[in-house]
Amino acid sequence: MISSAVYYSPYTEEGEIRARHPVNPDAEDSPSVARIDNNLVPPPHTIDSTIRYISFVEGLTYTSPWHRLFSDIASESPINDESLLMLNGGPGSKLERPLIFVKASKMTRRIGTTRRCL
Repeated sequence: MISSAVYYSPYTEEGEIRARHPVNPDAEDSPSVARIDNNLVPPPHTIDSTIRYISFVEGLTYTSPWHRLFSDIASESPINDESLLMLNGGPGSKLERPLIFVKASKMTRRIGTTRRCL
């Protein structure tokens, strides 16, 4: 058992997906929850470094700002990218209250344009 872990449930914008390494692989009817050792999240322990490490563990290409973390399933907005994640005792520190990791289903690139009036 990992002494200091961050628990998360992976989702896409369409809904829940199965974690690559779920905590309880035999529970098919419960939400897929996985964990990472917070000692392996590279410092500084920001939201971005946590997203980067979860992406690596899940075998996903890291594509900021498309992947996001939410403090729980009811959150309407993601955790601020500039926030430091309190790994010990903070969001996702309990199996019953995992962070919600949302992987964007479609990765699109926005291109800014300017209109010039003559």
